[in-house]
Amino acid sequence: MDSLVKTKRGKLQKYVIFYFLAAFFVVLASFAKEYDYIQEILITSGVILSITLATAFDMLFDWRDATEFKWKIELRAKNRDKKQATLARLHNDEHSNHFI
Repeated sequence: MDSLVKTKRGKLQKYVIFYFLAAFFVVLASFAKEYDYIQEILITSGVILSITLATAFDMLFDWRDATEFKWKIELRAKNRDKKQATLARLHNDEHSNHFI
């Protein structure tokens, strides 16, 4: 449950900058009161840009997390193999000492 809360909080923090970006375009559009088409263009482009960037960053973070997870699994497997090789070598050394 704790990891789920951290994940939701992390996603919220990731998207805050994009919410501010969309709000910036809306505020920018409010200064163009005389020109309706400029307001529409600014609001639409701001929302589309924010959604696109949020999706791209979300995919990037998911890819990074998956790559990091894969790397950790490979590192664990490599460490496990090293431990098994060391234990096998120690076991062989013990048996070779019995014959001396």
